[in-house]
Amino acid sequence: MNPKRISTYILLAASTVIAALSSCRNQEPLYVDVNLLVNGYEGMKEARKEFQQQERLLQADADSILGLWKNELTKYEKERSGMSAKERQAREELLDMKGQQVSGVMEATKRKIAEKEQEQTAQVLAQVNDFIKRYGKEKKHRLILGANGSGNILYAPEELNITDEVLEALNKEYEEGR
Repeated sequence: MNPKRISTYILLAASTVIAALSSCRNQEPLYVDVNLLVNGYEGMKEARKEFQQQERLLQADADSILGLWKNELTKYEKERSGMSAKERQAREELLDMKGQQVSGVMEATKRKIAEKEQEQTAQVLAQVNDFIKRYGKEKKHRLILGANGSGNILYAPEELNITDEVLEALNKEYEEGR
C-alpha cells in the first residue's frame, strides 16, 4: 500500500473521529441545574421584585385593617371602666366579631400572596421550559435533564452541565425582548 494513501486514510479516519466526538455532545444527555438557572434568570429576578411590591401593598392593606381594630381595642380598654355591664358586653361582642373579620382578612391576604407567588413562579418556569425546548432543538441536543437537588440526578460529569451557557442565552433573549 502506498504510504501517501495510508496517511490520507489516517487523516480521514482522524477527522471522522474528531467530527464524531464534537457532535457526540449533542447526542448524550445534558443537564441544567434548575435552581441556578431559575434564580439566575433576569426574568425571575424582575418577577420577584414585582411580586414583592404587590406583597407589600396587600400586606399594608391588611396591616391597616389590623391597626384599626387594635385602635378600637385600645379605645375600649380606656372607656371600659365607665361603661355599664350591658355596654361592655355589647362592645366586647362587637370587638370579637371585628377580630374574627380581621383574622379572616389576614388569612385571605396570606392565601392571596401565596397564590400570586405561585402563579408568578409558574409563569417564569413556563418561560424557562419553553426556552430550554427551543434551545435544545436549535443546538440539536437529544436530551436536556433538569437537576434540582432532590435526587433526580445523583451524578453526572461536569462537562454535561450546560447551566451557564443556557442561563447566558436565556438572559440574552430576555434582555433583547425587553
